[in-house]
Amino acid sequence: MKNLSLTFLVALFFANLALAQPKVVVFNGSNDTEKPVTDYRNLVKISALEVFSGDISFYYERVMSENFSMELGLGFTIDDYLDGLFDDSFDNNNDDRISRIGVSTAIGFRYYPFLAAEEVYFAPELKYRYYHNDYNVGTDEEPSILKETKTLVNPRVTVGYVYFLDDKIFVDMFAGIGIGFQNRSDVSSVFDNINDEFIYSLTETNGPTPRLSLGVKFGFTF
Repeated sequence: MKNLSLTFLVALFFANLALAQPKVVVFNGSNDTEKPVTDYRNLVKISALEVFSGDISFYYERVMSENFSMELGLGFTIDDYLDGLFDDSFDNNNDDRISRIGVSTAIGFRYYPFLAAEEVYFAPELKYRYYHNDYNVGTDEEPSILKETKTLVNPRVTVGYVYFLDDKIFVDMFAGIGIGFQNRSDVSSVFDNINDEFIYSLTETNGPTPRLSLGVKFGFTF
């Protein structure tokens, strides 16, 4: 996880260093005038719907040229509440399960057919999430902790629309489809009739599944 965070920070540094673009020259009759590629070069956002997946993430988008930009995301995770709705074995209200803070990162490249940071865009993206919990399978007097974990790597293709509410505030709405490569370790139990007690163990599951992404980000420019 440390290597992943370091890679993200290095990518952010070089993105700011390398993506700085000079102004382009627009010819208007016999007079040469300069104007920016777009009025919006730096966009900072927070994702509103990802919170239902236990993902609190912030995003930074940097305009690279007239039609292209790059977006980086970084945040933290807690329980995946949305996933828990479809998993009867997962109980968010279980006092024996304690949620720990995980990590969420993302990177994407955007193509705007009209003008970067405005209106319609298409984006290949990669989203990474890591969740983990402590599960007490012992007693209050003699606790015994098992570690539940879930890692999700989600490459996807996204279509979105950026709508400006005023000169600085905007809404970024998107939908995407991709593959979720998931690797998880969950606590399972069986009852031992001989010793009259539950026996706990970790069950490993992994594999790819189709994954649909829907979201809304709110942000401002500078």
